[in-house]
Amino acid sequence: MKRYLISGIGPGTGGVGRLMQVLVPKYKAMGYEVIYKREPKSIKTMIKGWKFICSFFEIIDRVTDGVHFKRACKKIYNADVVFLHPQTAGYDVFFGLVARNNISLYVMDNSFFCIQSYNNNPVSKLECLQCIGEINPDAKCSPFPVQYKKEDNIEKLEKLKAVSSEINFLAQNNMQRKLLEKHFGEHIIVEVVGMDAEEAGFSYEEKGGGEYYDLVFHAAPLAAKGMFYFIDLAKHLPEYSFFIPSSESNVLHLTELSSLPANIICSDMRWETGLLGIVSNARIVVNPSMWSAPIEGALIKSMKYNENVATVKTEFGYEAEIQGVRNHIRLSIDAKDGAQEIRGFLSGE
Repeated sequence: MKRYLISGIGPGTGGVGRLMQVLVPKYKAMGYEVIYKREPKSIKTMIKGWKFICSFFEIIDRVTDGVHFKRACKKIYNADVVFLHPQTAGYDVFFGLVARNNISLYVMDNSFFCIQSYNNNPVSKLECLQCIGEINPDAKCSPFPVQYKKEDNIEKLEKLKAVSSEINFLAQNNMQRKLLEKHFGEHIIVEVVGMDAEEAGFSYEEKGGGEYYDLVFHAAPLAAKGMFYFIDLAKHLPEYSFFIPSSESNVLHLTELSSLPANIICSDMRWETGLLGIVSNARIVVNPSMWSAPIEGALIKSMKYNENVATVKTEFGYEAEIQGVRNHIRLSIDAKDGAQEIRGFLSGE
């Protein structure tokens, strides 16, 4: 029987892309044929740079790549298939493969029940389980990262639930397994396979240098990653310094705030350009994901380079099961209470 690794995202710089950098050679060595979509280039950036011809050819390349991807997948019958990221690969492609093959779905996020992929409520900004068991998103929820029509996305997720007994689910961690069983039912087949974050394109240089801050935000500047929560912490803890590895203009744009608390310092920075040192030197590294996050690379790196790591309590997030951190501070979902917990820790109470 032939074996395939198929992904809607190819090797690249994002989370799934970094994992694919590891999986592609590993699966090829095991005799799998690998099929994936190319990493798209930013058309918006090309247009801003007046590279109109480049943007035109990028559109052509995307269409051509999509056609080749679908054709390759349609030819697969009676095979063992490991599949990643159906929302970018195309649900119709995925369902066609489910009907003709033995499918194992490596679950990367929560798109199996949440049209936003990150189950963060757009109003409360908290972990949201509203669509567990029945897809009924809030009026303010919109499909991400692929901008499907909302009704179409809901229909695809309902179909996924209908065919769930035909799929072998590969979960990253135990909480994700529980979430899958809660949504689809305990009859489904789920195997916890983990995700070796240290292999998945993460570099672990020796720490050194870097500025000193009391609290460092280690995540992408998104609501689902706890950006609003971190800013609220700063408001309640004016006596401490806070750092966000993104430009102030970007943070203000994403949060739609007019200004930030005076004790927040912003600087656009990546792991390789100084963030490693800042994370290492922080009194507390904060990874406040406000969704049922599986294994996140930023959290793994925080745990490796700092003995004081704060997360926000979730019901199904990986943070609820991590071990090996000397001081794991699980903060209250209310930022005012969380601030008191931070203050107590830093003052030695």
